[in-house]
Amino acid sequence: MISERWLHIPYRHMGRTEDGCDCWGFVRLVLQEEKGKTLPAFDGMDEVEGMQQIRFFKQIPEAENWCIVRIEERKGHLHVGILIDGFVLHMTHQGVLMQRVRQLKSVIKGYYTCV
Repeated sequence: MISERWLHIPYRHMGRTEDGCDCWGFVRLVLQEEKGKTLPAFDGMDEVEGMQQIRFFKQIPEAENWCIVRIEERKGHLHVGILIDGFVLHMTHQGVLMQRVRQLKSVIKGYYTCV
């Protein structure tokens, strides 16, 4: 079940709190609060640099609830969201979007868990 509280967080470049998040900060915050998973902050790094820290991630073959979804938003730009009940929640410059996985199939580049 998706909590309404996540849908109202605004975008903030390199943000890591409910006052504002970038896409990595959003995934990190949701997993910490909902699942008790502490993920690296990657402070000072944007989402692309953070995802390049491959030692923290394990790619999984199938989507599963609460996994990290890696998205290619536009040519060469990586983006992340979190899978919950068939929806991908992800932070955009306009705020949080909730989209069905099937809507994003063509741009999903992998599913990950944090090690």
